[in-house]
Amino acid sequence: MPPPPAGGWPVLVPEILLHIFNHLHGQGPALLAAIRVNRHWFSCGTDVLWRRPEWEALVALPPDRRQFYAHKIEHLSFNGDEQSSYHERFKDLAFTNLKSISLDSYRPGPDGYRLEQYLSPSLESFALFGANITESVLLQLQTTCWRLRAILIDNPGPNITPSSFSDCIRACEHLQDVQFMYGMDRLLTDELLIHLAQRPKLTRLRVGKPWSDELMQRISEQVSTPFPALRSLEVSVASQAVPTLIGLIDSVTELTVSVLDSEADVIEALSSMTELVSLTVSFATSRQLSRKDILAVKRLSKLKVLATEALDVQVPAIHEGFNDADFDDVVSSLPALRQLQLTIQCDLSVAAIMSLSKHCPLVERLELVPVLDVQTLQAHAGNSVILPELRELSLGGFGPPGEDNERATPEHLVSLLRAWFPRLAQLDTLNGDEYSEELCDAFETTISQRVCS
Repeated sequence: MPPPPAGGWPVLVPEILLHIFNHLHGQGPALLAAIRVNRHWFSCGTDVLWRRPEWEALVALPPDRRQFYAHKIEHLSFNGDEQSSYHERFKDLAFTNLKSISLDSYRPGPDGYRLEQYLSPSLESFALFGANITESVLLQLQTTCWRLRAILIDNPGPNITPSSFSDCIRACEHLQDVQFMYGMDRLLTDELLIHLAQRPKLTRLRVGKPWSDELMQRISEQVSTPFPALRSLEVSVASQAVPTLIGLIDSVTELTVSVLDSEADVIEALSSMTELVSLTVSFATSRQLSRKDILAVKRLSKLKVLATEALDVQVPAIHEGFNDADFDDVVSSLPALRQLQLTIQCDLSVAAIMSLSKHCPLVERLELVPVLDVQTLQAHAGNSVILPELRELSLGGFGPPGEDNERATPEHLVSLLRAWFPRLAQLDTLNGDEYSEELCDAFETTISQRVCS
């Protein structure tokens, strides 16, 4: 470390020091040198260094020094059984400035494990991805964590009751982000969901339990303005209930909906939500989509994200045919598109890629089912850039028609892909044929070499 200047090291107010240390946070050696200047700089610098530490850093400290640094921690995350076994070591620590805690699945026994040390008044975000928690945890959440803004709970075990869970959620008055996706069905009563529909600050809601027609009808009848601030929703419903759902979520701009059956078309109904910027439709049953249903997407001119997914079922097909001209008609109406995941069996060629290049040049992620005819695409584009912002590409496969000995080598195709998509960082194939897998391996090798160089 350099010697101090003639007048000594300057004394800076904490706000200025913190601003400097925040700027140095990504520059490890410089920040470490700065915090060694004096005790004042050390205190401010470690406030920055210990905001988001790995749990190993806390474990590595002598037990009598852990509390000093625990006070500085704002974000803490544990993943899996091995990491969660350290909760017992931390049980007597006070995390007085902790703002967010993320706890991965861990079930040491029927009595659960210690979480109370993390539930301080400063806590704003609580995420639990599975554990046998007790009602004492819920009680402390609702009585102590009065600043709580975000809550995610999955698979909480059998020890808590629907009534105690409902009491906890109702008592957390400032919730804006609520996520209950997995292993939560018995706790998510209709009464609790109706309560959430009345929350004035709720902006994000993800619920794994399907919404029944009866529930949505009750919300419509009992809540004058349901979900008044909601912007993002993930939900499962029957296809014929989609119009009812739409009537409840006027303010939503990001929608993920899992369709539980194939009784009715849903995308055409959803196209009435013209303020949507993100739409993901997942199909839980095998089905055929109508061409008219897909063409309705073009009404959603503000979309940045459009995705169709098949949940553990056969990829849906369009039984009336959906061709390059139809695809061009749709994407020409979606100039803001950044992500397109069209997991649908249909007759698309390289013309679809060229349509995206023309109408949606800022696409960053693309997934299509058809195989890419490389020779034809090269004939259209040569070595010119097609999608300059594309980072992730997943296609049915790669390669021109014809015998294997006519195909370009994977290495040659990688060079073409890098010319067409200069920012591409991830390449996947859906069909898994040998040639396409070789190409993906060659591309991954190229990316690894670029990172290491």
